[in-house]
Amino acid sequence: MDGPSYETQSPSRDEVIRRVDISWFITNLRLTSNEYHSKYGANKLLRQKYVEFYNKKHKITLKNFSFNPDGKSIIPNPKHVTITFETINSHPDAKSILSKIIDEEITKVEKVGFGSYRGFQTFVMRPLEESIMKRAIQEIWCVVIIKKNMNKLTKKWIENRFAPGGKGYLEAKERFENNDYTIS
Repeated sequence: MDGPSYETQSPSRDEVIRRVDISWFITNLRLTSNEYHSKYGANKLLRQKYVEFYNKKHKITLKNFSFNPDGKSIIPNPKHVTITFETINSHPDAKSILSKIIDEEITKVEKVGFGSYRGFQTFVMRPLEESIMKRAIQEIWCVVIIKKNMNKLTKKWIENRFAPGGKGYLEAKERFENNDYTIS
């Protein structure tokens, strides 16, 4: 074994887990509401990273930008989406889901190998952090947003269906008038 230890030795799984635990994304997920100023900047950066992921996935580059006559650019990205660490943490099982995601992503990388300390830090750590962040957004944040919006849609559907003149109202009225109390 010639050369420095950081080029000839590989990090253990525990060392990789510790490194992931101090990564930007995980560190900011653990901030409390008392650390708002730090979290505010982190939320802005999280939003920016999400837009970068989206643009990379859909191959959006500067060539794809379009401009309005007022000079403002229109970037085809999910502008209406506001990802925050608070929203991710609002999921009741966020910690356990995140632990599962971290374990699965580290296992994927471990199968290929972590490489040397230097190689791990240079070539493995950033894609590992990105994959954990993407999965956390998909598996934790999206669930929170979908449930929240589904509740609104369900209430609106029920309101429209059973409002006087609505299909549900008319069906219920007909069943009541015919003394048919079974639900079809």
